[in-house]
Amino acid sequence: MKVRTSNINYTSEDEKLISEIIITIKEILHEVKIIIPNYCPLEISHHYGLNQFNKYGCVIITIINRAYCKKIIILFPGQKNPKHMHKEKEETFHVLAGNVIITLNENAYHLNAGELITIEQEMTHSFYSKNGCVFEEISTNHNSDDSYYFDHKISKQSLLERKTLVTEWQ
Repeated sequence: MKVRTSNINYTSEDEKLISEIIITIKEILHEVKIIIPNYCPLEISHHYGLNQFNKYGCVIITIINRAYCKKIIILFPGQKNPKHMHKEKEETFHVLAGNVIITLNENAYHLNAGELITIEQEMTHSFYSKNGCVFEEISTNHNSDDSYYFDHKISKQSLLERKTLVTEWQ
């Protein structure tokens, strides 16, 4: 397993937590019968630090990112992704397993497996799952500079301060 750390110094405790997250992701994908192509990067979003990952964050696996994009997003039970928006990207979320509450412009939508919702450009959104969820994002191209968080603690961080990118994890 290779973890790109750039300017972040992970402690041995952080490395152990990253390994545990990856093991859990593999178990979830096996359970819901989703096979990920080799060499798809895995992104652990930890908006308030790795130690808060189980409460805030998600795991994103990028399958394709061209003019169009497909990602698999995994929320652990009780996990929330903070309020943000994209100025360029339009997304459609399709729930594959579990359930999720998507908040769009302050309106909450409860989605179960098989349901989908579209998030247009500049719509504020966040998502939360009480029991855990796997959904796919189908969107226009993803640009890493196109996520605008409303919490200033997050928006002040660099990309590598709030995300751990794992290039070889399968």
